[in-house]
Amino acid sequence: MTIQRPSASSFFPASSTTSGTNKREPRRDSCPETLHPAIRRLCRLVREKPGEAWQRDRAALLIHLNASHFSELFHVETGLPFSAYVEKTRIDHAKNLLAGSRMPITQIADTVGYRDLRTFERAFRRQEGVCPRRFRSTSWGVGADELPTSQPNAETFR
Repeated sequence: MTIQRPSASSFFPASSTTSGTNKREPRRDSCPETLHPAIRRLCRLVREKPGEAWQRDRAALLIHLNASHFSELFHVETGLPFSAYVEKTRIDHAKNLLAGSRMPITQIADTVGYRDLRTFERAFRRQEGVCPRRFRSTSWGVGADELPTSQPNAETFR
């Protein structure tokens, strides 16, 4: 079975070319409805299960593409390499858990797919500019030593 690759013009509007060159910009911040169906399905899986061991080869198999074609298509469709998308999704999920629960940071790291706390903290700081503990304390609006003992409710964030 041969997979026919769509032309670049089907990915980008004519106005997305850079001035004076034939290079085209990848679609960034695409609505899920505009993504290639296989990429959209994979993105949904990554968001639903951020703690899974997501690797390029496994992801390519899930959507029935070879690894190099998958990497190229994913990057064109989302504007990110697959590994960067997985990291961003994991950190976004961790931010929700940090802001909305008293779950220990080590447990949050494990839940979102980081088996090593240092690796999680480095990835979190790289994306957010602060460590997870500082993020949690600022999301609650109090000092880190003054975190409330109960979970936040809608009134907490008003």
